[in-house]
This record gives sequence, C-alpha cells and structure tokens, in this order.
Amino acid sequence: MSNAERSCFCTYASVNNYIFPDCQYGKKSPHVKQLLTLQNKRHLSSRANSDEVDDLIDPGVLEMIGAPWDPKLSQKVLLIHLLHPIRKTATTEERDSMEYDEALRLSEAKALVQSVPNWSLHSSLSYYVNKSHFNPNFLFGPQKMADISQFLSKNRIDVIFINTPQITSIQFANLSKLWRRFVIDRYLLVLTIFRLHASSKEAKLQVARLMVSLLKHRVESNCLPWYLTEKVLSSSSAGSLVAGTKRAKGAVTSKEARRLTVQALEAKVKDGLEMANKNRSRLRKRKLESHVPLISVIGYTNCGKTTLIKALTQTDKLTPQNKLFATTEASSHFGQLQRGVSCIYNDTVGFISEMPYSLVDAFTASFEEISAGQLVVHVTDISHRDWKRQVDVVNRTVDEMTNKTAKDLCTGDHSWVKPSLDGESVVLDKQAVIHVFNKSDKLTETELESRLSDDLITGNQSSRVVTSATQLKGVNSLKEAIFSRLLSTGFLREETIVIPNYSNGEYEYLNEHACIAEEIIEEHFSNENEDFIAEDSIRLKIFVNFVVLRKFASLFPENEISQIVLKEIETEKVFSWENIGP
Repeated sequence: MSNAERSCFCTYASVNNYIFPDCQYGKKSPHVKQLLTLQNKRHLSSRANSDEVDDLIDPGVLEMIGAPWDPKLSQKVLLIHLLHPIRKTATTEERDSMEYDEALRLSEAKALVQSVPNWSLHSSLSYYVNKSHFNPNFLFGPQKMADISQFLSKNRIDVIFINTPQITSIQFANLSKLWRRFVIDRYLLVLTIFRLHASSKEAKLQVARLMVSLLKHRVESNCLPWYLTEKVLSSSSAGSLVAGTKRAKGAVTSKEARRLTVQALEAKVKDGLEMANKNRSRLRKRKLESHVPLISVIGYTNCGKTTLIKALTQTDKLTPQNKLFATTEASSHFGQLQRGVSCIYNDTVGFISEMPYSLVDAFTASFEEISAGQLVVHVTDISHRDWKRQVDVVNRTVDEMTNKTAKDLCTGDHSWVKPSLDGESVVLDKQAVIHVFNKSDKLTETELESRLSDDLITGNQSSRVVTSATQLKGVNSLKEAIFSRLLSTGFLREETIVIPNYSNGEYEYLNEHACIAEEIIEEHFSNENEDFIAEDSIRLKIFVNFVVLRKFASLFPENEISQIVLKEIETEKVFSWENIGP
C-alpha cells in the first residue's frame, strides 16, 4: 500500500471511527493463514492415508476382540443395567436421589447404543449386584444368570451390552461361552463408536492402540469369545489358525499365532503413533510461536461444542451431529473476536461418565491441545436434566488427565496449564475458564433462571455465558467475554503506537504480528533552518501479545513505545526473560 493509499484509508478510518480486523481489508494475517494451511494439508494427508490403518485391523484381528467386527450390520442389543446397591438405612430422600441417578445412567447407556448405526435396543434388564451374591467369574449370581439365559432363549439378541465400565477378561470369556452372543461393556462400546467415527489416520491409530491393549490381555489369558474357542477345540491340528488371521512366522499353537499377530500389530501402531505425535507436536509449536490466542473448547459429549464453534467462526467445514462422540479427534478453526483480534478455537473430544481408566488414553491427544490454550471454554448442556453431574465429570476427568500427562504437556505463553513451583507437576488456572451454558432455547425462562441460580455456578457469574448455538444467541457475548479475559490475563495488551508515515518496516511488522484496530494520520510541522516542514505520522491503536511487542522493541529501538517496553523488561514489571522464552 502506498503512502497516499494508506493516508486515504486511515483518514476514512478516523473520520468514520471504523474499526477493522488485524489484517488489511479483513483478511487473515500471514502467520495464521500459513498455520491453517499447514494444518489443512496435514489433515487431508491424514485422511488420505487412513485406509492404510484400516488394513492393520483386519477381520481376523477384530473377531479376537469379541465385538461385532462390522458394526454397520444390523444388530439387536440387550442392555443389562447394573444398579448400585441402596443401603437399608437410607432415607426416603436418599432412595429417591439414587433412583433418579440410576434413571439418568440408564438413559445415557441407551443413548450410547443408539449412537451405533443400525444397532437397535431390543430391551433392557436392570439388576442389583450384591457383594453376597457376586460371582467374580460370571459377574452375576446363579438366579440372575438363569433369568438372563431364559430371556435370551425366547428372544433374538445379537449383542449383550453390560452397562459397567469394564468387565474382566474371565467374565467376558465365560459369559460369551454361556450365552453364545457378543458380550460388550462400556469400554468396548465406546471403542466401537470411536472406530466408526474416526476418519483420520491418527484417530484410527488411537483406536487401534486401545484395541491392542485389550487384545494383549485376552490373548495372553486365553479369554476368547465362544466362536474362537469352539474353532480351536474342533481343529485337528494344534497349529491351525482362526479363519481370517494370517499365520505368524514361528507360531506353533493357535494361542502363539494370535500372540505374535497382536505383537506385530502393536509394533506397527506404535510406529504410526510416534510419527503422528511428532507431527502434532510440531504443529502445536507453530501455533504457540504465532502468538495467536488459542481457545480450547471442552465439555461433556453432545453438549454442543462443535455447533458453538461453528457459530463463533461461521465456517461451513463443520457439520455438527446430534449424537454421542460425533467428534473423535481434536481440530482447530480460525475465528475473530472483538476489534478484529484473530484466535484459534480447538474442538476436542467430549467426555463421558464411568469411563474406564484405560480409555483415558484416547483423550490424551485432545488434552494436549487443551493444555496449550490461553483460555478454556467449558460448555455445558444446561437443558440436560443431569447437567450438574456432567460438569463434575468434565472437571474430574481434566484433573485426572492433568496428573497423568503432567510431564509431557507443552504449555505456552499465558497457558491455563502452568508448571508448579517444584516443576514436578502442573497447576490449572481456574480463572482462565469461561463457563458456557448452551442449549438455553430448550428451557423456559423460569427453568433457566432456576438452574442458573444453583449454588454450583452462582460464584462464577462473572465468567459464565448463556448461549443457544443453534439460534446464535449469546455468541457475541461469548466473544466479548473471551476478548476481555485475554486482556485481563495479560496475554493481549492494548497499546497506542506512533510510527512515521513512510516505509521503515514498523507498520509492516505490526500489520503482520499484531491486530491494528485503528489508525489515524497526524500532521505536525517542524522548524528547520526557519523553514516549516510538514511531517506525517500514523497513530496506531493495536492489540498485541507482549512477546511480539518485545521483539518490536528490539527491531525498532528508536520508537517511543520501545523505550517503555525495554524499561518494563529491565524492571521485570511484566515477567522475567525466563518466562518470556525465546
């Protein structure tokens, strides 16, 4: 842009009080543009190579796990819901509360089954599992086993879903052999949903790793589904292999063949994940170096995170779906806040209750993206009758993953996950969390006011926003809250900088690395040799990260703002050189 064009544009901006985005004519800055281009290439490449991962999990491997290897086929499911025992001394109020909780657990279990295409819930049975009648080998007592077996003999059931986090390998083998049906638990059902929804290479590798973890234990303990044990017993040769599995070199028995097959699969998955982790770490580092605000969006599954991000970014690339675990991998999306400040929203995998500890690994990649963010938007479906428990599940899961992955987390400037003083753990900055209560359109005003007045959230009124992402209500309020929080935490600073109205590199640097909200041409006259000379300067109102401002000061030390910044660094009024980083 020439000086004349810049002068004309700046005059228009000052006269009409025009506030424009951080880049000329509302375009993305080169850093953000390049970053998103790299990410899109990586994502497209990942999708193109995802078929290679499908080849790893062949039907022979899937049938060893004991779940329907083609979940797209029609299956009738029997849901066995395990009830928590009620104490004999429990009051009427306590009993009512526990019955209400059990109804919610049962409702979520049904929703999980319905998340698998072509699976239909035939019926559900509920049983208390008392310690006195507990059978560690079969999970149920003799009478309950007889009742379930009788029900199966009278009804056509393909899959038996036991609503418990995870059954043991012995229980799985015994129940499978007795009922001659697919027997799955909460772990295996969530894994099946993940396998269906995973589209990129990395997501499929994560699912394969979780399958390998389960397969290893079942193969080593010889706890296989009924159809495999019958094939082995009917085999005339001890070295026969299950149909669909390839003969592993050096195998002598069927068990040895399966063990070597799983080992080979584990090695391939491990190599693939190591490469994927390196690529993800490299991309995350580029994000941090761009000093663009990273906003991580978390919440319970199906709370409306993706719909909210679509409303914030107005992108057509997102296709929200009303089902559990529609999002199975983290993704990033460009957006703009108030005054044209650029930001990146990280969409993450939703959390769920009663998640087995071993399944937490599936959320590790998602949490690594969360940890790098400056702010966290915690989305809650306020219309859900169990919204309080969902809030608690998300908070507990985040704390659990923080402790598990503390040493591997990569935190950036003003990240909400901060290293502790001893350096051995991390601390979560609760002030960096904005609570969003979504789907408010599903409640009446009275119901909404009643839930918002709950003790659980009354202390967070300054950090809460009520939205309806589908109707775009509260979206601008959320943008304002994010923008204000970035300023209050110090990640962004509002500065006024005066630069000369000619090309010396200052304007170009700020235009690329900061958000120019307003610029005004100023004229003043200087007296040199008794001649008055008109000199132009540009007064810029910018929003900028301090690291960017520090680099500006080092590149252009003669500028007035540079002197102020350098003095702040010397007196350590902002933060020390060690905290600023390279």
